[in-house]
Amino acid sequence: MANDFLLILPEEIIGVAAMLLMLAAAWAGERSAPLLTWLAVATLGVAAAFMPGLLDVGGSAFGGL
Repeated sequence: MANDFLLILPEEIIGVAAMLLMLAAAWAGERSAPLLTWLAVATLGVAAAFMPGLLDVGGSAFGGL
């Protein structure tokens, strides 16, 4: 079961970070754009590090769905 969720971890990282970055942009306004841009790029890097198949063979999840 935990293995299933490890396969979708990059999607979860990007989804949660996107929501947090949108909230931060709404509250901080335009002055936060450069910082939030670099945080978004860093988020993509972190998500890429957790991609299945990058360090192992990957696999299927959730019973082959």
